[in-house]
Amino acid sequence: METLKKNSRGTDVRWLQQRLIDKGLQPGEVDGIFGQSTEDAVREFQTSAGLTPDGIAGRFTVAALQDKSPPPGQVPAPEVPDNFVPPATAPGSLTRNDVAEIAQELRCEAAAVWAVCDVESRGSGFLPDGRPKILFEAHLFGRMTDHQYDRSHPNISSPVWNHSLYGAGGAHQYDRLHEAMSLDHTAALESASWGMFQILGSNYSACGFGSVDEFVKTMGESEKNQLDAFARFCHEAGLVRYLTSLDWLHFALGYNGRLEAQNNYHGKLKRAYELHRS
Repeated sequence: METLKKNSRGTDVRWLQQRLIDKGLQPGEVDGIFGQSTEDAVREFQTSAGLTPDGIAGRFTVAALQDKSPPPGQVPAPEVPDNFVPPATAPGSLTRNDVAEIAQELRCEAAAVWAVCDVESRGSGFLPDGRPKILFEAHLFGRMTDHQYDRSHPNISSPVWNHSLYGAGGAHQYDRLHEAMSLDHTAALESASWGMFQILGSNYSACGFGSVDEFVKTMGESEKNQLDAFARFCHEAGLVRYLTSLDWLHFALGYNGRLEAQNNYHGKLKRAYELHRS
């Protein structure tokens, strides 16, 4: 990666901005443009990492950003159950070659794969504490448990989709997941979406796994595993043709369901693709 500084543009800047966000900083929008907010965030990170705070992301700053340990002073998140604790080493990051190979397999542009990644997870598959990113879906947990917990646990079990139940992202989603797991382990894991591509645990079979526990464990090992699962899911769900033809509306309908229109997923995917394509 070349040295990044103010007015730099491109995918490397997007990576830089996302890593700064993962470190708890505020570089502004992840737009691939190295502006004042990004420079200020780089300086703040450099100061906390003991580097010269020059606002330029050179070799040593990039190396420090690649460390996936929590930001200074952050309290470690609660330990997750043994059957899906990520390995002690930092999860492997996705590379351009990884995406290029999968894009070739799917016969689509690499920019299309990166677009899905950006929209679903803002470009990274793990939280700063090393656990895979998740989003817990209360309406799915309610459906999978015959709504028996809707009244006793309304924050994690709901008769209908309700955006307000999500609460904060990040580690808070694991608080919700753990509460659900205390009621029904399997239904809880299947009711969360996992990793860079936010694949629902209930789709474990379509991704080539024999159980949701195996799926979750693999999602916690590397972003490459998350990418491979995404490719298998696209094949199984018949979505490859939409990626190939850049038919974002039908891809979004197949990938996100009928709620895609409410969240304008296809519009977000198209914009993200155009940014990567340019």
